[in-house]
Amino acid sequence: MYRSLLLLVAFVAAACSAARTAVFLEEAESAETNNYSAFLGQLSARGHELSYFTEKSADFALKRYGDALYENVVILAPTLKTLGATNLGKDALLTFVEDGGNVIVGGSIRLSKMLRQFALESGVEFEKKGTIVMDHVNHLKDPTDTYHSLIKSTKWISSDLVVGKDVLKNKKPVVYNGIGMTLEPSNILGFTVLSAEPTAYSAAPTKDIRESHEVVIGSNVGLVTAIQARNNARLIFSGSVDLFDNSYVASVEFGNGAFVQAVSKWGLGESGVLKVSNVHHAREDGSLPDKMLSDVQRPDQPLTLYPDAEVARDSLVYRIKDNLTYSFDVAELKNGQWTPFAADDVQLEFVMLDPHVRKTMVHDGKGHFSVTFTAPDVYGIFQFRVMYRRVGYSTLHFTTQVSLRPYKHDEYERFIPAAFPYYASAFSMMAGVLIFSIVFLMTPRNAIFVGYNMHYNIAAITRTMMADDEDDDVKPWTPPVQCPAPQYPNMKKGVSRIPAPSARLDHNFLNLDKALNFAHRATAAPAAPTTPHSTLRLASEIERVQRSYLADDNHELDEAERREILRQAPVADYRYNYDALIDVDAPTPVKPRKVKKQIDDKWKQSLQVAPRLGLPPDIDLHREERVTAKDGCGFESFNVRQCMSSVPLPTAPMRLFLINYDL
Repeated sequence: MYRSLLLLVAFVAAACSAARTAVFLEEAESAETNNYSAFLGQLSARGHELSYFTEKSADFALKRYGDALYENVVILAPTLKTLGATNLGKDALLTFVEDGGNVIVGGSIRLSKMLRQFALESGVEFEKKGTIVMDHVNHLKDPTDTYHSLIKSTKWISSDLVVGKDVLKNKKPVVYNGIGMTLEPSNILGFTVLSAEPTAYSAAPTKDIRESHEVVIGSNVGLVTAIQARNNARLIFSGSVDLFDNSYVASVEFGNGAFVQAVSKWGLGESGVLKVSNVHHAREDGSLPDKMLSDVQRPDQPLTLYPDAEVARDSLVYRIKDNLTYSFDVAELKNGQWTPFAADDVQLEFVMLDPHVRKTMVHDGKGHFSVTFTAPDVYGIFQFRVMYRRVGYSTLHFTTQVSLRPYKHDEYERFIPAAFPYYASAFSMMAGVLIFSIVFLMTPRNAIFVGYNMHYNIAAITRTMMADDEDDDVKPWTPPVQCPAPQYPNMKKGVSRIPAPSARLDHNFLNLDKALNFAHRATAAPAAPTTPHSTLRLASEIERVQRSYLADDNHELDEAERREILRQAPVADYRYNYDALIDVDAPTPVKPRKVKKQIDDKWKQSLQVAPRLGLPPDIDLHREERVTAKDGCGFESFNVRQCMSSVPLPTAPMRLFLINYDL
């Protein structure tokens, strides 16, 4: 019993292996009596199971219970409007092609609208109704051929897979009588199998040609066109059903027999078919990739769901810069047998959006292709992709998805060559700090002192001077006595007289052309006998003298009064004596505000130019600045309050001396 079942299964498999082909004819004729019996006999000899139908056949169907009943459809009825009485049209044929079926269409000048639309949907456009392909040079000598439409052509594609080796070798012309067609330029899936000779053209024979678009000339006229869909389904469109006629197929003078034999073999999937098997990928050492979720146990989730959206459950993972090997086997169908395929232009791409690696694969002559490459230094989801599309062969397009991960923390090299500059900078910084510390500790340092004033932060830098070689004691260097610049008093009432930081002018500022000159005398010198007065008192005295003495006719003192004033003035030996010479333009009558403004401007100017230094601690600036005045001739000092009236009126400008004494 079991042996009987095995025999039955083997018989069914053998029966299913035969290609089932539906043939549509204009009339219900047998395979022996129709005009295409020679061509159909070739199909039967190659193992096709032929079934004949017409437009009126009621029992025709492409599918039954969801299963395809035929693998191929051959239409030798140009006027066919529907596929049988079931009203199956172009949509049924398109669905049949999408499911992987093959179609051969033979047309004529009476081509139906349904077949035109089906060809147009496939990317092939037949010429307008009423046109025919004519050639007044390459045509058969037939008295009934008025328009020279029974033409000959040898412009076939140079591919032995499509037109056969016999056609390419014998170069017998192919007889054609029908309409032309054109292939859309954007159709990358189609190619012209047979085109017209350069002397041929396609036009309406009964009408005058008035416009250029009404005629197609030379090799632009397609006679037989082939389409290979993306699913490797194949379509053959011929504008002449006479191409398959017995009178030309059986003739040894013409090449129609060998031509339709080879074209039908290709169009019905008997030649140029490739298949892939044994796809394998691994590391170069043979180790298999890891699984991303191999250790994750999710019993609550079905295997069809991915709880982690960003990864797949069985995603295979390699590491960047791994040496990967990809291999597969390719076989070619020849004469009904699968034989090893050999080609030197098969390429592999390693793709993430764009190809990161493209390598040509190496074969061993037995159909085994392999290549080894280094994975890119980019982590992400990649695909091994093979796209092999050549004229005459079925398209090989298959992918394998894997993932690339970056290095783990313990997989990086100890020292990376690209980081050598950074290593050098780090070690040089450590060496620099070590050398600086040794020099700093072994060499005597400079003393740095920072002083603070209640209004200003004054950094006074002093340095330690080395003693002579015989003296071992190092004594701090004491700066010489500095002569502070005179301070302009704070004139605001009710504000404590806290001195501002002093300013000292060096010898570069002692320019006689300047309006403001500071003369510093560091040695003790007797001061001129005068009475202390502030600039505020000077202004008031000038105002008082202007009101009283200048209005009086007798405003000068005699010699006796002047000597008495000088005798009463205290004479003391001061340590520091600073004079500031200020040129004051004070024409008569003297205006105290103008004098005061000039003094203020000169004082501000001196503070901007002079550098600020700290005062010696023995100078007390809480005392008022002294003011003395000298006449323009003898420069003899006198007291302003007592001697202002003795100044001659024409004397101008007055020279006022601001004297700052440290008592």
